[in-house]
Amino acid sequence: EDLPKSGISHWNVMALLEGWKEDKEIKEKIKEYFRKVETTKTSASAHFISKVFDTNEKEEAIKILEGILFDKTITFILLGLPMALPALLYKIISLF
Repeated sequence: EDLPKSGISHWNVMALLEGWKEDKEIKEKIKEYFRKVETTKTSASAHFISKVFDTNEKEEAIKILEGILFDKTITFILLGLPMALPALLYKIISLF
């Protein structure tokens, strides 16, 4: 419920995934977060996308990652591009 309100969500997403790994409802809520919340908020948690989306949802996951990667308004990605790009590409590749 509070996840979309968080400016830097990676701690929340990490805690939810670690605490409730097998909970399908939690995973679905996190998927909805990535689907509906603006990329400026979801970008900090982009490296968790491969843990949230299943392999049969890889096209959607890649589309979300591309949206984050190519959003020029995200200063987190722009400032950390040398570190963020390899991590995002690795996650995209690991979805296959």
